[in-house]
Amino acid sequence: RPPYGKAYVNRPRQCILVGTTNAEEWLSDTTGNRRFWPLACRHADVPWIREWRNQLWAEAAAREAAGEAWWLSEEPAQQGAA
Repeated sequence: RPPYGKAYVNRPRQCILVGTTNAEEWLSDTTGNRRFWPLACRHADVPWIREWRNQLWAEAAAREAAGEAWWLSEEPAQQGAA
């Protein structure tokens, strides 16, 4: 809802949050940390990512436009909360 608003308003997602850590155990919420979807990455080939970035985004956009879900289904979301 907007600041001081009395009703909720549906709005499209405006951003995503990304963070990094070297800690193995960084989530400590006893309710399951459902707001975060951690991905372990041991190595990133930065030159490859730079070269293929536009293609990766184009493929993601095409899949979303075709109706593929961009959010977690219930099962993976529940596994992440366990």
